Amino acid sequence: YLQLIDRSRKTNTLSLESLALDGMPSELTTLETLSILSLSHNEMITLNPAVLKAMTLLQELNLSHNKLKELPQVIGKLGSLTTLDISHNAITSIPVTIGDLKSLTSMDCRSNQLSMLPPHFGSLNALRVLQVAGNPLLAPPAEVIRDGTSSMLDYLRRFSEANKTGSLHLVGMGLTT
Repeated sequence: YLQLIDRSRKTNTLSLESLALDGMPSELTTLETLSILSLSHNEMITLNPAVLKAMTLLQELNLSHNKLKELPQVIGKLGSLTTLDISHNAITSIPVTIGDLKSLTSMDCRSNQLSMLPPHFGSLNALRVLQVAGNPLLAPPAEVIRDGTSSMLDYLRRFSEANKTGSLHLVGMGLTT
């Protein structure tokens, strides 16, 4: 994979897919201008926060089809990120720092072990696509999820606002008891 890393310096794109990697190569910290990184279909259980933190210009990150159990808090430092794919892992929760990804337009969380989405998703005004199928989600409720990304984000925004005001307004969400 070192040849691939070296080649990526010219293209700012790197695909390290299906290489049975059990972690993020430390050499990735030298790729400050990398904009697209795919580490899908590997054997990764954890992500190296130091490697992630070095990728400040990263716009697309594909971590699908690994064995990840969590995302590190430092994921919120990837301020240029527009697309994040963490589908088909074993992730049980998403850190609140996800709300810092103001450029994020698409996130695929399908087929993980998520029981709830953090209200911090509600602050992601650029987010247009949020895929969550295949998770044992308790919140947002199924009827909100069925109505799609904008309904999920509205629901999460209301919870985020409730954290500030102490008052939760769910009228008009189409929820049943």
